[in-house]
Amino acid sequence: MLNHFELDIKSSLFDEQSEEFELFISVFSKLLNISNFQMSQWNVRCKSFNHGNFDNLTLNLSSIH
Repeated sequence: MLNHFELDIKSSLFDEQSEEFELFISVFSKLLNISNFQMSQWNVRCKSFNHGNFDNLTLNLSSIH
């Protein structure tokens, strides 16, 4: 059973507040069947900014069980 998952997106063009970002998280969550997961930690590392977009995004998910 998966207890921990880390997603690292390089050169992401998602703005955290954008509809595209929300859609991505929604679709990604469905793909992982996140119903038994919680987003325990957002770790956003910004190596560089380009019009407010993230260059590097890390998403950590941990099981709530």
